[in-house]
Amino acid sequence: MAAPAPKDHTITLAEAAEMTQRYRDNFIKGGFFWKDQILTMLTEESIGMRYYYGIDKDGKKTIILVAVDEFGNDICDGEIMDFSTPCPSACGVPNPLNND
Repeated sequence: MAAPAPKDHTITLAEAAEMTQRYRDNFIKGGFFWKDQILTMLTEESIGMRYYYGIDKDGKKTIILVAVDEFGNDICDGEIMDFSTPCPSACGVPNPLNND
């Protein structure tokens, strides 16, 4: 299977704010991952990363990150990330993405 065709993933701040507002009702708003750990996950063989939604052992929604190879396959024998620092409480200053 080939990797997905390249595309522009860009959306406006207003679109992102609207989508995150709809999601924030009863769940964590987001999560923070350190750059050095993301760069460790993204190896020479990866072309990007994929996220999966999950539920942790406490019943809270989370996002799992995994690198993707040139064929569009998850690189399951490399770094896989979760345990982000959740928002709230690590949300940064209020902005349209994290503020109710």
